[in-house]
Amino acid sequence: MPKIGDNVFIGSVAKILGSVRIGHNVAVGANAVVTKDVQDSVVVPARIMK
Repeated sequence: MPKIGDNVFIGSVAKILGSVRIGHNVAVGANAVVTKDVQDSVVVPARIMK
């Protein structure tokens, strides 16, 4: 079961897979897939832009 911190925004159709930890003040973008732990105060995009 994932552990989700305070003040976390999870966009529509985002997937949180496995026993990951999502820190505080995190934004997970729409359609993003989270498979690893996410530290505090970051944005997780659906796809990393180059």
